[in-house]
Amino acid sequence: LLVVDLKITITVILILGGSYIIIFLIAKKYLKIIGGERFKSNEIRYKSLIEVFGAIKEIKAIGLEQLSLKRFSGPAYVYAKTSTLASIISQIPRYFLEAIAFGGSILIILYLLKNNIIFYEVLPLISLFVFAGYRLLPGLQQIYVAFTQLSFISPSLDKLYNDFKKFDPIQLDKDKSVLKLHKEITLNNIDYSYPNQSVKTL
Repeated sequence: LLVVDLKITITVILILGGSYIIIFLIAKKYLKIIGGERFKSNEIRYKSLIEVFGAIKEIKAIGLEQLSLKRFSGPAYVYAKTSTLASIISQIPRYFLEAIAFGGSILIILYLLKNNIIFYEVLPLISLFVFAGYRLLPGLQQIYVAFTQLSFISPSLDKLYNDFKKFDPIQLDKDKSVLKLHKEITLNNIDYSYPNQSVKTL
């Protein structure tokens, strides 16, 4: 494309690439906000599931099924809603820019016909750029989708990164002493009773 027509190629790259960049910069902040909501709702969702499966007998005995369902369904709805919004934001520019690209091609053809330019002379050039646009747009869309996904999951990645930063570095040479086990481990005089109880439980 650069060899065939430098000016048109640079113009097309600036229009298509610039459009994706502008759309991404507009959507980036919103994606981080809904990404944070998704992270919090997912955390509550898993926490409620763990609590339900850990205390299923008590929940069934007391009759707290509806309460447990409400505690799960609220965060699950937020999680599904934010995931859907992120998916929509990542797909919308594709159709918008396809309309611009192919609509622009039609406008160029109409402009050439209006100015009495011999159409069959410029038809190969127009065909080349239409075909190239058809091949390049999916690649640009994939790059845009990848960046939107990174922005959307960035709150989760930030939390994970901060958790890793809190780990203490391993000092391998700090203490080389090893507890040696020869034959057996014996527990002697082990018992337990609950507070204010005279009877020993263990």
